[in-house]
Amino acid sequence: MLSDEQIDAVTLAQWGEMKGYPLAAHRAYARAIEVEVRKQEEALIQKLVEVLENADRISGYPNYKKPIAAGRARLESKP
Repeated sequence: MLSDEQIDAVTLAQWGEMKGYPLAAHRAYARAIEVEVRKQEEALIQKLVEVLENADRISGYPNYKKPIAAGRARLESKP
């Protein structure tokens, strides 16, 4: 999750200094985008893990174990 300072730095670089409501609105907008991106990222990782698990069941290829474990670990962690 981005910190207020990170969002503020991008805001300053793109649009100059903001204070009060405009800055709060920009932070809220940035957080809403971040939530949506994380949701889509998790859906993609979930699909990737499912495809790898299916390929693993079919082929038994041992190199699928590490990416499956990494995908599962990412899905279980909540940043």
